Amino acid sequence: MTRKAVLCGINSYISAPLKGCVNDAHNIRDLLITNFGFRPEEIHTLEDEQVVKTELLAQWDWLTSGARAGDILVFHFSGHGSYVPDESGEEEDMRDEITCLQDMDFNDPATYLTDDEWYEPVSYTHLTLPTKRIV
Repeated sequence: MTRKAVLCGINSYISAPLKGCVNDAHNIRDLLITNFGFRPEEIHTLEDEQVVKTELLAQWDWLTSGARAGDILVFHFSGHGSYVPDESGEEEDMRDEITCLQDMDFNDPATYLTDDEWYEPVSYTHLTLPTKRIV
């Protein structure tokens, strides 16, 4: 059985800093090691400036690569979330939910992940996932 975790914490947002998100990621790391038997090398932690779209998606690939039934995979994100207008027309409320990355700029889609963008990597794993959309 494989154990892997990707933990993200962002305090240093450019326009709206937070406190405690990096500590959240560290606390989850400690919990996984102390209470759930994870080894430190099975956990990748991204903090502040490391939490950008290319790195986050690369870490998602690492997390899900080779995953099989029975493996334990953990993804944790502590930071801002928000909404942007729904451009595809499938949202009842006309808004897409977004994960705000460290370099967040509402005018630059490269600085956040929409629920639609999350759907692809979550659905495209080698895992057997429920047919219900997971975000």
